Amino acid sequence: MLGKDAPKSLAAFKRLKKSDGENWKFMQLDYRRRSALLSDPSLALPCVDTATAADEKFTGYLFNPDKHDGYSKGVAFTSRLGYNINNWEELRSEILQQAKLYSATKQQTDEYGTRYEQRVILYGKKGKPANVIIGWTHKEGKTWMSTAFMKEVDGWKK
Repeated sequence: MLGKDAPKSLAAFKRLKKSDGENWKFMQLDYRRRSALLSDPSLALPCVDTATAADEKFTGYLFNPDKHDGYSKGVAFTSRLGYNINNWEELRSEILQQAKLYSATKQQTDEYGTRYEQRVILYGKKGKPANVIIGWTHKEGKTWMSTAFMKEVDGWKK
């Protein structure tokens, strides 16, 4: 179920499990979160196969030092996952691919559309997993990313 994010061998899996460290906890959480969508496909993000994430969300917000609120989020992506202004396209690609693997929770509907939230685990370029919250908006058959940020895991059950 974890595909490329799973340990590469049984021996590596056993070492990870025995360590009972942060990476093991993230892997268990990741497995539970991905299982939710497999158990109930109706929880998929609407139009996930055609969802988009605008360049501006990365270049003009997350990795733009002039945007204080966004840049602080971008610094977290850089330090934990290794993404920055020079490789932001890889972060976008990972977000769009991972969106297909996790359930989405409907938040609210307003004049801009229906908001959804996904809690995903991204592994990034450094191999250090991170809990990432991705906000999406869906309207008139289109879905686009509205925000992305890292958040500490509140308990390891969700």
